[in-house]
Amino acid sequence: MEPITTGLISIVILLVLLVLGFHIAVCMGVAGLIGFTILTGWQPAMTLAASQAFSVCSNYDYSVIPLFMLMGLVVYTSGLAYNIYDAMYRWFGRLPGGLMIATTFAAGVFAAASGSSIAAAVTFAKIGVPEMMKRKYHGGLACGAVAAAGTQSAMIPPSGLMVLYAIITEQSIGKCLLAGLLPGILSNLIYVGMVYCLAVWKPNLLPRGPSSTMKEKLTSLKTVWAIPLIGVVVLGGLYAGFFTPTEAAGIGAFAAIVVAMISVGFRRVKIWESLTSTLGASVMIFTILVGAFIFGSFLATSRLPIKVAEVATGSGLSRFWILFIIIAMYFILGTFMSSTAMVVITMPVVFPIITSLGYDPVWFGVIIIKMCEIGVITPPVGLNVYAVKGAIGDAVKLEDIFKGTMPFFAMDILTLAILVAFPGISLLIPKTMR
Repeated sequence: MEPITTGLISIVILLVLLVLGFHIAVCMGVAGLIGFTILTGWQPAMTLAASQAFSVCSNYDYSVIPLFMLMGLVVYTSGLAYNIYDAMYRWFGRLPGGLMIATTFAAGVFAAASGSSIAAAVTFAKIGVPEMMKRKYHGGLACGAVAAAGTQSAMIPPSGLMVLYAIITEQSIGKCLLAGLLPGILSNLIYVGMVYCLAVWKPNLLPRGPSSTMKEKLTSLKTVWAIPLIGVVVLGGLYAGFFTPTEAAGIGAFAAIVVAMISVGFRRVKIWESLTSTLGASVMIFTILVGAFIFGSFLATSRLPIKVAEVATGSGLSRFWILFIIIAMYFILGTFMSSTAMVVITMPVVFPIITSLGYDPVWFGVIIIKMCEIGVITPPVGLNVYAVKGAIGDAVKLEDIFKGTMPFFAMDILTLAILVAFPGISLLIPKTMR
């Protein structure tokens, strides 16, 4: 059988397994091994499976994944997110739409110590939505804002999804992480600007919150100053070349534990819960990586990605139109596929096309993560929307939450257009790194 034909058959097998509900790691691993067996035989396929599993699980650089996860889970389980929200509430609550602006800013600060989009959405659904509902905010819009604000954890470093992209595409983890900083800040400010304008236009939907004295504002900072400081140390050290991404993650995890102990006390930090959650999530991610590398190795052997890249570059379409088609494809995938699945399944085929067209792979990582952010608030899947719904119960209907995300969806499209039109926003920091 022709290698390219085998590649196409394996992709069909992968999609069928996904539809049947198998785990993504199983889908990729099985599809890759079947294809590799057809091309090279059973024994080389088993050797490939063993070598890829050992390579992934023994790679020191990949320990950045559980360490950053631990850092975020310590902040999450210790309740420090409430302190962040309270500080933002004190400073911005009195503005038009102030509680929603405070929630958006708080989610951005939380993202600098989290890396989990769903964790951020659930956290601020429990903290921010009740406060906004109490102040007569529109329920669907309040929940939609929280679902959208949670997506910032996918972009603002340390982003677990960005680390995954860097590993699969063999890019610098440090550069990919820092590439998301300015786009993440831009997205946050665009959200805030939209909320402010909407609150001025429709004050009945987003009323002002209570005012706070300067003493209350300054006092609120005492409980949160260390969280952004951890982010500054971790990202500053990466930027300056003082330590590797793995060392940065280790420092960040240790600092998060120390800060949590000082802020809420030893018993409330929930170290054991954070460790066990980190272990479970890490096993899942590493299993996905094993499956992704098996499938990627098979596709490389079949030469299907190279053939697709040749067809794309020889189609006569400009590189911009090919990029537009790829982005449109991710819009469609985001309606029914998780962010992790979007990245690990498509990169073996899409990445060679992008590099052959001359696009910067680090910049493309930012675009992919932005598409993933859009996907988690897009129906019918919209994982962040379902996470918010699960956290608030029956207070707001699911369809109202999806409607509430639409203004933020529009702002995401605006941010995406800016990032595509001005790649320098994403590449400014990585290009000046040591």
